[in-house]
Amino acid sequence: MSPIERLEAITYDARVRLAARFPTAISSNLAVVFIDDAAFRRVNSGELGFSYLWPWPRFLYGKAVRELKAQGATAVGIDILFADSYPDSEATAVTEVRNGLEIVTQSDDFFAESLKTSGQVILAAEEGALPHPKFRNAAMALGSVQSNPDFGVLRRVRPFSFQTVVHPKLEELRVALDLNLDSGQVTNGVYVLQSASGDAEPVKFKLRADGTLDLTELGEVDERPQPPVRPERVWNLGIALAAQELGLDLTHPIVRRGSITLKGEKTSLTLPLDKDGMFLVDWSLKFDTIARGKTAVHVGDIVSLLLHDKAREQGEIPAEAPFKDRLVLIGSTATGNNYSDLGATPLEAQAPLMTKHLNIANSILTGRFIQRAPVWLELLLTIAFGALAASLTWRSRVLVAFAVIALTAVAYIAAACLLYVQARYWLPIVLPLGGGLALPHFSMVTYRLLFEQRERRHVTDVFRRIVSPAVVNDLISAESLALGGARREITIYFADVRGFTEFTDHAQALAEAYVREHNLDSKAAEEYYNVQAAEMLNVVNTYLATIADVIKKHNGTLDKYIGDCVMAFWGAPTDNPTHAVACVRAAIEAQERLLALNSARIETNRQRTRLNEMRLGSGRPPVPLLPILTVGTGINTGPATVGLMGSDAHILNYTVFGREVNVAARLEGISGKSRIIISEATFKHLLRDDPALAAICAPLEPVHVKGIAASVNIYEVRWQKSAAPVPDQTSIAVA
Repeated sequence: MSPIERLEAITYDARVRLAARFPTAISSNLAVVFIDDAAFRRVNSGELGFSYLWPWPRFLYGKAVRELKAQGATAVGIDILFADSYPDSEATAVTEVRNGLEIVTQSDDFFAESLKTSGQVILAAEEGALPHPKFRNAAMALGSVQSNPDFGVLRRVRPFSFQTVVHPKLEELRVALDLNLDSGQVTNGVYVLQSASGDAEPVKFKLRADGTLDLTELGEVDERPQPPVRPERVWNLGIALAAQELGLDLTHPIVRRGSITLKGEKTSLTLPLDKDGMFLVDWSLKFDTIARGKTAVHVGDIVSLLLHDKAREQGEIPAEAPFKDRLVLIGSTATGNNYSDLGATPLEAQAPLMTKHLNIANSILTGRFIQRAPVWLELLLTIAFGALAASLTWRSRVLVAFAVIALTAVAYIAAACLLYVQARYWLPIVLPLGGGLALPHFSMVTYRLLFEQRERRHVTDVFRRIVSPAVVNDLISAESLALGGARREITIYFADVRGFTEFTDHAQALAEAYVREHNLDSKAAEEYYNVQAAEMLNVVNTYLATIADVIKKHNGTLDKYIGDCVMAFWGAPTDNPTHAVACVRAAIEAQERLLALNSARIETNRQRTRLNEMRLGSGRPPVPLLPILTVGTGINTGPATVGLMGSDAHILNYTVFGREVNVAARLEGISGKSRIIISEATFKHLLRDDPALAAICAPLEPVHVKGIAASVNIYEVRWQKSAAPVPDQTSIAVA
């Protein structure tokens, strides 16, 4: 049994215990005779006129069988193995007076005679432990008491097994002559057996035409003609008992895959089997409740039977016959490993396993059987639940999906329990819920976590290139990012690289002259232009990257690049009460870094100029000088709309827009070279939050900018230590 089957069996046991709490039909035709500890003590005490220790002489069972016959029992099953004969002795001999004569009968002979006279006793048999031939031939039938526990719990039994039955005469000679029954051969109608030692002469028997032994030469008449060795179907003891009550024919069963049909003169019955051909026991009768008389099963004891039989011998007829018209099971429930067969059932951790025969017989008599769902239904449920779990987990939030799946599991378990209690239908739980719901759900949750973490790392990496780590963390930790925005007070920053257009025009002219001078074909010219374009892009990226690094350092949000212009803002998405100060300080540091960059490039150009003089003298082309560019900056503070804009299906851009954004852009346009122009609103924030920074700001004449009706009061941030004179209004071009 696989681990899944083991878990499924555990859930099955829970359903069996649940069903036992509800009233169920119990046949009134069942009875049990317990050989318990009290019976052991009474037999040993001598109160019955004799005293015997276990194992008891067989005549005691013979007397019990005789009494049950007298009371009118329908059939008797004895769940005790009688594989060997009991030694003859005077102490175990039975003395009876018949027709005025005193007759002494040995214990085993008395038991065999009682079996034969009763004609309704089914003896227990196990694989390799058939009843002694003396008893087997006298009994009505054999009943298998084989147990087949799964992981230590008895849930099912084989409906029948095949036992090798040896002809009684052969069995007798086997013991007397030490014959090897496995050596039997048939030659020209003669059955030949060799001795086990090989020293004695072979023993030969004639066979009749039908294959049975001919014993006439031995001076015997075989009342039951039998072949020397034959396979015999031995039914489970509980099935064999119930078949006697219902009149079912056990010799001609219709065996199919998944069922066995038994027919009788008045009825027919189909027993369902599981995929292994096993019959599931409907555990409705618990040993404890049987023993306490809490069920319809009549409970008797063997001592009472023996006393009643003794009374009949003395001519006294008992007033009651509690076993009349009942199927009676005799078995030991005494404590001790040598006295009873104990084991675990779904109902009890430790109980006499003879109760399985009562439960099986009750199941057949009441027509209530356990039907397990077929494999195809189990697979179909697993696939269906798997599809449901996958769809929910992928499309829904994890907690919502978990809640729905948990509710589905609870509802399914409730349905499975109800089906078993009401109809004894075993609907699988472990594979559909474990493999269908739980495994796909948790697998996809794990995948989503890994996938989303990978995407989170990717998004984080992308964001870190354009905004500060603080802004990245704020965006990533947001529960959701949706289109639309909110009104926030922010400070907007525009910085444009001055001289880049002239630089590109000049570089383009030089490139065209070079192509003409060297008479390059179209392909070579295209490659040269591409190289020049890459160099120009590298130049502007050098300046823009310097500005971007400063923006991120001061926790600003880099909005976008507009050609050779950088747009950024402070105050969103993370709150920053001193956003104006942070923006202005970032603008100052950007100018300082660009000044240092230009100083380095100027020094490089001086070196290249000296180098070019040498190259021209040797006829080699000059090394191009590095372009020196400056940046003009415009800053404004005020309310703006901030949020994600674009399309959910394509690109989302976290940006700002509004009047104040336009003002900042216009101020950048009038800023000129290497200057920082701020609005009055920004200046007021500096006065409030950083008076020292506000002190280096100089007021300029108000300006009129495109798109804004009223004039704008502006200030210049004197970031250079030796600041140049403030230009007059005419030196500022109005954008």
